[in-house]
Amino acid sequence: MPITKFKNSCHIIFKNCSERIQKVYEDYGYQSNISFYPNDEKLIGNILSYSSLDKLRAEYLITPGVINFLVKQEHYFHDENELLWGDNIDDYLEDFFIAMILDIQEIPEYAKHLLNLSLLDTNSIKEYFQVNFSFGSSNYDELKDKFIDFTYNQFDTIEILEEDSIFSFIEKDSVLLSSKNKDTFLTFKYLPDKLELLAKYVLLPIIDKITLENLINKND
Repeated sequence: MPITKFKNSCHIIFKNCSERIQKVYEDYGYQSNISFYPNDEKLIGNILSYSSLDKLRAEYLITPGVINFLVKQEHYFHDENELLWGDNIDDYLEDFFIAMILDIQEIPEYAKHLLNLSLLDTNSIKEYFQVNFSFGSSNYDELKDKFIDFTYNQFDTIEILEEDSIFSFIEKDSVLLSSKNKDTFLTFKYLPDKLELLAKYVLLPIIDKITLENLINKND
């Protein structure tokens, strides 16, 4: 089944994963796909040469068998999370944010949260991120921490409450993305659906909170 939503975000995640595996391939001096992964030369070749969603052999890029081989059998990575999501979210958090906003703009239900923010293209989204999520700021750290939680198959969300014109932000307890998925890491299977949950319950509530805080500060 082809990926039809959150395509920009999936592409960044898959590309990063492919590049991590490419680095292992090169660092260990492999000369052929079959010597690197004897179980399926074509599959590992498709992973190593990933360039676009259109050329995916499987909608989730990497199979459980390849994950197990690279992590558990050959120990090229410390754990599954390092393989799939990397060991330094800072390396791509801004690019991922831009991709997510571009994808959210394609979904009217979620795009309405962005109507007054003028996030029209990559440059305007990048500027918004750098203003509101500057590295080391509380907003940046919150987004980063929640994204890391997401990669470990859980998330929490923010609820904005109003009483007598006083706003408060309530953070709900962490829950698993799926009760059927008890893994401590988040696989790429059904990734667009998982990213939709990230958008709905994590990213957009953070943006809504920032929008409200900016409005309050402007009126002070």
